[in-house]
Amino acid sequence: PKASALHILFDSEPRCLRVKEELETCKEEEVVEKFEDFAKRYSKCPSGKRGGSLGTFRRGAMAKEFDEAVFLHAEVGKVHGPVWTDFGMHLIFVTYRQEVKAEGHAGQGQAMATRCPVASGPRTE
Repeated sequence: PKASALHILFDSEPRCLRVKEELETCKEEEVVEKFEDFAKRYSKCPSGKRGGSLGTFRRGAMAKEFDEAVFLHAEVGKVHGPVWTDFGMHLIFVTYRQEVKAEGHAGQGQAMATRCPVASGPRTE
């Protein structure tokens, strides 16, 4: 499985919670733009310069807590967090996630992709 996500790495829990609250009150079509803006302003990660974009990555490529949030807990197209890792606290916005469904008749798992309708992330499967 693989996914694409935006994130904001914070060093202040109050700021993280304020940003999350503001993002949750945005109209759906404004969330990605606002998230990217907040990432550019507040993120302590170099990805902040790219609006928090982490591009496409495979399961296991990120810190365990981050990985579990992206692949197991976060809903595509919704703000998730805060998620704590050794790097700090993150807000995460999953823009795309490929999941493997249970085995089919041929004994192989089938890939299923979920995309955020308002995000313009990678379209590769």
